[in-house]
Amino acid sequence: MLYFLIALVILFALCDKASRYSRVELLLLNSRFKLFKIRDELRNSAMYGEVEPNKWFDYLDTSLTKTIDKLPKLTIWQALILFVHYKDDEQIENAEKELMKALSEDGNEKIAELYDKYLLAVAEFIFTRHRSMRFSFKIAARVTGSLMSLKNEMAKIVSAAPETSTLLKYC
Repeated sequence: MLYFLIALVILFALCDKASRYSRVELLLLNSRFKLFKIRDELRNSAMYGEVEPNKWFDYLDTSLTKTIDKLPKLTIWQALILFVHYKDDEQIENAEKELMKALSEDGNEKIAELYDKYLLAVAEFIFTRHRSMRFSFKIAARVTGSLMSLKNEMAKIVSAAPETSTLLKYC
């Protein structure tokens, strides 16, 4: 009887691990498709003249590609490390300000719309990948103010950090 219970516990653990692995793989696949869709929409907009192919187009196009490439390694822990490492980096702050200013200019509305979709897709990926940590996120949200601002700040850092973005190349 004892061997049966031990075998049952091991079986449940293996099933749990397999389901988590498949959930993360499915999430990776869906998130990649979302990011590819955003990149395709950006490129189609440039082809049809809705977006001027300027440096902000290049930034978003190359950052989407880089993020897609780095997605399997992008975890909440990497995002937190990037957040802590770059939150007070003056070069990143200046680049983000320049980007925000450029996105608010006339003619860059479509790029701004796609940039927002990009941030949302990255934030959704990071926080869905680690759904078992919801309690920790809620505590962190109370300490920092709100979960949405925490998500947005982490997604902004991911969209600006040299490890996952090409922003510094274009600023």
